[in-house]
Amino acid sequence: MIVPYRIAVTYFLLDRHQDVAKVCEDLIKNADRFAPAYFIRGMAELEQERFEAARSDLEKSVSLEPQSALSHREMGNFSLTEAAGYRSPRRSHQCLRELY
Repeated sequence: MIVPYRIAVTYFLLDRHQDVAKVCEDLIKNADRFAPAYFIRGMAELEQERFEAARSDLEKSVSLEPQSALSHREMGNFSLTEAAGYRSPRRSHQCLRELY
C-alpha cells in the first residue's frame, strides 16, 4: 500500500490530479480502510474544484483515522473556506510534504 500511496503523492505534487484519482481508486479497492488514500484523493479533487467529492473523501479520511491532525486540519480549512464563500482550490503541496 505504501508504494502506490507515495506514487499518488508524487502525482499530486506534479499536478497530475487525474492520475492521483486512478492510483487511489485501486488502493481503495484493495484496502477500503486505508485513510491516506481518501485524503490524497480528496486533496486532488479539491484542486480540480470537485468540491463535493473532496468533502466526501476528506470526511472519510477523518472518520477512518481520527487521530490524523493533517486530515483534521485540511477538513477544517476546507470547511472554513467553504463557509466564507470561496470556491477556488487551494494548493496544499506543503501539507503533503509533511507526510514524508
